[in-house]
Amino acid sequence: MGSSAALKVCLDVNIWVAYLMALQRRRQGTVVAQVVEAVRDMKVGAMPLQLVMSQEMLGTLERVLDRQGFNPPAVQAFVQSIEDLMRRGPEGIEPHLLVSGRDQLAMHDREDAGVLAASFLARVDLLVTDNLKDFETNDSETFNTQEVARPSRGTRQLTAIVHERADGVALVVAHPFDVIEWLKKGVRPTPEAIRREYGSVLDQLLK
Repeated sequence: MGSSAALKVCLDVNIWVAYLMALQRRRQGTVVAQVVEAVRDMKVGAMPLQLVMSQEMLGTLERVLDRQGFNPPAVQAFVQSIEDLMRRGPEGIEPHLLVSGRDQLAMHDREDAGVLAASFLARVDLLVTDNLKDFETNDSETFNTQEVARPSRGTRQLTAIVHERADGVALVVAHPFDVIEWLKKGVRPTPEAIRREYGSVLDQLLK
């Protein structure tokens, strides 16, 4: 069960874009919307949530939304609301203090490396993204979680990715489908909880 310490959650840019696109199409109650709303409420049950995003991520979000044709003043107001949410959270985080340090990570995509590096710096507990494979590294562990149906495209195997470093950083990367299940159950997604629940991919293959 969750502890009283705030769970630090980073929502990748693709999560915010998917959220706004769904609202634009008048689709409510999506899994992505449920995750965003939990973060905006700053808690799920007794578990406090602290949103974490770097200034670089916010800038990327603004550019992506501009390219998608959203109204520029509305985009700026939306990004500002995210910054305000971070500051009002249980730990009051300032986005401009998060400098990525991406060059220390051996990743092909510099933008994803920046997101991961900023998450490490802020000691984020949970990174929520639709692009799971982009956050696998040579040092991470991957765990199969569940298969989800995709209209006209068969099923997709979801995974949880665990990063644990010598400096004490412990980060879980997961899809909104898994995240909302964990949060609703009051499960704090720690590396230990993920290993206990799913075992490694190798363990699953040998069952």
